[in-house]
Amino acid sequence: MTALPPLPSPGVPFAFPPEAMESLPTLTPGIQRAGRTLLLADEPERVHGPGLMYRDTVSGPFRAYLYALIDAPAAIGFEVRVRNPGVVPVTVQVDRVGVGGPGAGFFQVGQAALAAWLAEQAPLRPLAVPPGRTLPLWPALRHKRAVRGQALNAIVDATASGPLEVSLVADGGGRAEPEPLPPGPRPAALPMRGTFAAADLMLEVRCAPGQRLRLGLPPSYLVGYSALDELAVINYGNYGVRYDVALSAQGPASETTLVFVPGGGGFCGALAVDRRLLPLAAPGGRQLDVRQAVSLGRHRLPAAGAAPLVLTWMAPAASYLPAVLALA
Repeated sequence: MTALPPLPSPGVPFAFPPEAMESLPTLTPGIQRAGRTLLLADEPERVHGPGLMYRDTVSGPFRAYLYALIDAPAAIGFEVRVRNPGVVPVTVQVDRVGVGGPGAGFFQVGQAALAAWLAEQAPLRPLAVPPGRTLPLWPALRHKRAVRGQALNAIVDATASGPLEVSLVADGGGRAEPEPLPPGPRPAALPMRGTFAAADLMLEVRCAPGQRLRLGLPPSYLVGYSALDELAVINYGNYGVRYDVALSAQGPASETTLVFVPGGGGFCGALAVDRRLLPLAAPGGRQLDVRQAVSLGRHRLPAAGAAPLVLTWMAPAASYLPAVLALA
């Protein structure tokens, strides 16, 4: 890597020439899939009125991920509804939530939802869903309502003790059963709504200064199935997928400086380094471009076999990928 000037404090952006990374070897991590089932609703991306964005039946840990630009004559909010199709009560625990918007700054809406989801938070009270009943999973979500020209983003992690039909709804304020929204104008191969199993990725990386790790690229894209459209889907960008990047040294423990670089264009997000939340944005909360980077600070890479340094990350809504983690 080209020699860098003294770096600012962690979370502070600085000018970074893209050519500084051209000669860096790219790391190939070991990838383990586990964790929650992802219910993704990023289709249609532009919502013209209330309706059903996505629906499927899940059990155990799951994540509801909703994103939309509102182009409707009346205000639209999001709601995650759970229906118990069985004959015994089901308990569901909301584990973690994050909401961004409403706002006209699409990049900033995605960053706000991700930062809130990454932040430490107390669990909510468990919800008991009687047989045959439909209830809002997290009622407070309905209070966030966007008007034309604004965006909304919501991330809700929950765990159900049994099967629940989960509906991701663009809510116009009525209580009628929502009709499915038609998919947007994306090519047929790119519908961004579906169910993706094991949507938490653990990336195990043995690394050293002078290397880089690229995030948000194939072959890690999850393949799932859209129960609403009845077809296989690919999560291009892995939006809604949690990454835990476990870094350790290739040899004895060593020191390195971590640098986050947006590799695809405008970017505005957040990540956590050993649970410390850091913003990934330009001054004033504006989006980063490809000639900017964010220092993540100086860190110790533990030797193999010791507890690794863990970065937790998710691709923020509206931002461009890939992203690059460089070790200087």
